[in-house]
Amino acid sequence: CNILGLTMNQLTGISSYHHLWSAKNSLGELLKGEDHPAVIALKTGQRIDDFIMVVNTGENVKKTISINCRPQKDENGNINGVVTTFRDITEKEGMIESIRYNEKFKDSILSAMKEGIIVQDNSYNTLLANISACEIFEMSLDQIKKVGPWDDGWQALSIDGNEIPNEDFPVIK
Repeated sequence: CNILGLTMNQLTGISSYHHLWSAKNSLGELLKGEDHPAVIALKTGQRIDDFIMVVNTGENVKKTISINCRPQKDENGNINGVVTTFRDITEKEGMIESIRYNEKFKDSILSAMKEGIIVQDNSYNTLLANISACEIFEMSLDQIKKVGPWDDGWQALSIDGNEIPNEDFPVIK
């Protein structure tokens, strides 16, 4: 009741077909009553796990829920009901969307930069390189990812043209 913002009296007797829900699937498409997971479980006898749905609550707030449905059978094996559990994943979905947005934002900044950027982990594996780095080194991203600071493919030179020893390589310091 708390997740949906409804009292027990309001929730009791509301079917998947009720207009209150205005339920949408994870793609944002309006769900018909027969496409609700409880209805599918009743019709097919199959369990439904982690069905993502966006619903309107009693407070007219949209919430994203993850639904699990288990068909119930009588002593003769006939389906006579369904138990539906759900959890509020609105905040989690919001974080995932925020991460996607930040990734796109980061990618747009990196691709617009004239400076080459190469990000390596503490084992000197290349995690990320931008287009400018590829252009500067005249290498593809795959080629950059395959070489490390000790590989022959990387010969860092100082301004005077002398090779920089491995221990002075910028990524090691």
